Amino acid sequence: MEKSRIKRLEQNSNSQLGYTKDLLKKNMVSRIPILESNSSSTLPPTLNEMEAPTPFVFYDYFDIKDFVWLEEEKCIHISAYFSFLQEQEKIDLKGSLYDKQTGALIGEIDFPSQAKVTKAQINQYIELEDDLKPSQLSLVIETKICNSNGGITNIAASRVSCASCEDSIVTLDPKYQHIYPKKENSTVYFGSYADYDSRYYRNTNDPNNIVISLYRKPNLEGDCDYVCNYGHVGSTAKLGIPAKGVINMGSSVTIKNVANQKATIEKINGGGVAATSTSFITPIISGGNIQYEINTNWGSAAPQPGEMESFYYNFELSLTFDYSINASSADRTFQFRVTSKEPTEYGTNHITYRVLPLRIMWGCFSKDTLVLTPDGYKKIIDLKIGDYVVSNNKNVKIRNIWSGYENELFKISYNDKNIKLTYNHPILTNRGFIRASELELTDKLVGGNKELIGITSIEKVIYDSEVINLSLESDDHTLIAEDVVVGDMEMQNMEVNNE
Repeated sequence: MEKSRIKRLEQNSNSQLGYTKDLLKKNMVSRIPILESNSSSTLPPTLNEMEAPTPFVFYDYFDIKDFVWLEEEKCIHISAYFSFLQEQEKIDLKGSLYDKQTGALIGEIDFPSQAKVTKAQINQYIELEDDLKPSQLSLVIETKICNSNGGITNIAASRVSCASCEDSIVTLDPKYQHIYPKKENSTVYFGSYADYDSRYYRNTNDPNNIVISLYRKPNLEGDCDYVCNYGHVGSTAKLGIPAKGVINMGSSVTIKNVANQKATIEKINGGGVAATSTSFITPIISGGNIQYEINTNWGSAAPQPGEMESFYYNFELSLTFDYSINASSADRTFQFRVTSKEPTEYGTNHITYRVLPLRIMWGCFSKDTLVLTPDGYKKIIDLKIGDYVVSNNKNVKIRNIWSGYENELFKISYNDKNIKLTYNHPILTNRGFIRASELELTDKLVGGNKELIGITSIEKVIYDSEVINLSLESDDHTLIAEDVVVGDMEMQNMEVNNE
């Protein structure tokens, strides 16, 4: 563990950036434009700055994950994390330690600059002067982002103030009972839209991810962990990610107020972080126990395709609460986190619980779509699990069939035929597999005999009926529908490769 010392100022001075004592005592995020002669501030707010972020819309993200005193190592651990929607040319970080009571600037911390990055976690270990106590400190990290565009450098800064540094409390022995999200033995249904209220009793076929289906019912038992039966807003399905657990701090501990409840997802194959819910149920506190939960009767429209174009996500839930060990002891702050990322645990004043990443399933054909089988074309609604379809000149077995509801589809017309697909359904073109919503009239579809087919029209149509998709036992996950090559449910819910 490499340690550094703060750059202690010779004389304490008041903050020049307008920090107040109240501001330094609580979590705070704001972005300050840094105006220079050749600069303009054009960056949008980060997720942390949004008072009421739209669920499942991705934003730039920057946060301080850890600010804790390590008693055995005699140093402070600082961990900062950022995730940006676009690659940033250069990111400079500056750390400042303030006295949270007086607002005086105590010293500065050097962080390594980052270049050509989308996301990164930065760790620093800081030794203190003998007269400094961790509990009197508040941390501010300023982030300077520089990007060049046509000779103009856009510069903006995010600053994050964290609550006071907390000691590690070696006398605590907290326990945690995780309820969800997790791999389920039977599919769990949330919401009560339509008639999908039955259960399926087998393990899912994806052991590496927690599978969530947006209003798609698997015919084969247990192909997903959670089904979101929240219905739609217009043509957009509602999504809700369940989260619930119980923290037990012990009989000698009294839990006070709960704060900073957050639940987010981050694209695994890209940058940006989105809130999953602003609808936490009021925590149930009883002595040293606390139960948190996201309202599972709640769902929010999940934009498709754009913002949700990546279907594998890291999940993170976090909260803090104040507690005391006995009536005469001072209140302390405890940090709790559920994450699918590699956890870092420092000291004993917080719990980090690891879960699997999330996989979100959606996308289908209209129910009357004709699919090529060894016996000729059949309507997809007439196919059964165990039947065969033609894929790349081979007969491939249907492993599972998914059904759901949509009220709007994309209709692609060609050669006096058409195919109706959901927004995100992959279809093979001269540019490779792309989403139905990304098709252009200049694209060429690929037919069952690998011939190129011109598109005559692309339009959104009202549908308001059942949609169906297939999961195939094949490596390339393709089939032929309405004379063109398309992807199955597995391809639908992975990154599309346009090459």
